[in-house]
Amino acid sequence: MLDRIWIKDTLVMRKIKHDDIDIYYEQNFKDVDPYLVKFTRCKEHFTKSEITNFINNNIKDDTRYDFIILSNNIIIGESVLCEIDHKHKSAHFRIAIFNKNYRGLGIGKWATNNIIDFGFNDLNLNQISLEVFSFNTIAKHMYKSIGFIEEHSEECCEDNNKFYTISMTIYKNKGTR
Repeated sequence: MLDRIWIKDTLVMRKIKHDDIDIYYEQNFKDVDPYLVKFTRCKEHFTKSEITNFINNNIKDDTRYDFIILSNNIIIGESVLCEIDHKHKSAHFRIAIFNKNYRGLGIGKWATNNIIDFGFNDLNLNQISLEVFSFNTIAKHMYKSIGFIEEHSEECCEDNNKFYTISMTIYKNKGTR
């Protein structure tokens, strides 16, 4: 598997390692931010064992690349290419900025651009897809500004609140990058 590191000012994005498990859990999943739960639909509570198993399995999985985003050695987020299909030259993408103090600073866009370039140039993918909730307008706008296009949406309902899961894709050869 390829190993990449990106650096910008105090930011570093690199593949997650076994040595990161303790701090990854302590800083981000011991007490899960309600914002993260809302925008990713992750669980509200995780055990250290769940996180340990999750990371260990991901590190061994050759259909994914899990990168952590650090600022001054604090894990503030992650950026992931998963479901990599080399035959069809496609993958799925997700990103989360865990630490609320680092949201809205352009870090997500920086990380997304780097991962998209990695997918297209290093992995030779032709398309990368993602899903975003309709109420996450900031992320949706950022994805569009990078070149993702809306493919379709699916209506969802939770606690009598209707929203949509929007599928978006960016294509290597569509002239959007």
